[in-house]
Amino acid sequence: KLWFTMRTGDLTRPARWPRRTPLGAADVAGIPQDEWFEGEVDGMTSRGVFVRLRPREGIDGTAYLPREQFDEGFERDASRCRPGGRVRVRIRPPKEGSTHEVGLSMKE
Repeated sequence: KLWFTMRTGDLTRPARWPRRTPLGAADVAGIPQDEWFEGEVDGMTSRGVFVRLRPREGIDGTAYLPREQFDEGFERDASRCRPGGRVRVRIRPPKEGSTHEVGLSMKE
């Protein structure tokens, strides 16, 4: 197979991780919404990205970052908006009706 892309920048991708472990509400209980975390893009959908992060020592998992919570320019930055890209996020309540227990935001 041959694939083409219009994306600029480095096209190397990190190795795939094993099955995602979603962060649950208990994993982030008591973490203030103004605390920021460094994470790594673990997967992408048309409506957002999954971010792998470690909110506490010994707790490692993924949470969903919806498109409306991206910071300005994130989608156009090929070094960040790709699997393995580094992001800065904070924990927030998930959108009403969401199936995810933990929500993320890049916005101040």
